[in-house]
Amino acid sequence: MRFRDAGALPHGLVRDKIQRVVVHRCDVEIVGKAATTSAAPTEAGNGDAVPPIYRAPLPAPQPRARKEIIAPGEPTPRRINHGLILAIARAKRWMQGLCDGRYQHTAEIARRFKLNDAHVRRLLRFGYLAPDIVEAIVEGRQPRALTVRRLLKGIPCAWADQRRSFSFAR
Repeated sequence: MRFRDAGALPHGLVRDKIQRVVVHRCDVEIVGKAATTSAAPTEAGNGDAVPPIYRAPLPAPQPRARKEIIAPGEPTPRRINHGLILAIARAKRWMQGLCDGRYQHTAEIARRFKLNDAHVRRLLRFGYLAPDIVEAIVEGRQPRALTVRRLLKGIPCAWADQRRSFSFAR
């Protein structure tokens, strides 16, 4: 049973060919109507035709966005971003390794950690974040928009510019 253009199908054709449609968690099952013109016994052995069954997979469900209700006057809940903290810690450690001679250059870091050299250089900029911004990140007080992805796009050099760019009030 092949349909070329679903818009051109008469409603009766679908009613005549499909017995039922069952929606499961992972797929959709379409059970066609059995052909009744066969006179010879079929696989079932009792003369009844076996209806064709077609399965189509469903896409995996997407997780819902987390919603929070923040009441005025109450402290903002902390959101510790472990990935962001880890990225800052790596940047600080790699920077220290470059200073004390453990690493000769960023390509060596990239090779050792199986990363792209340009990515290592972008991550190293995390080591230049203002101390109060790093403190806020570790405590989970950073603005919601401050993520690893956002920092990889660029970090201003001056700490005052960082505070302005990343919405930190001073």
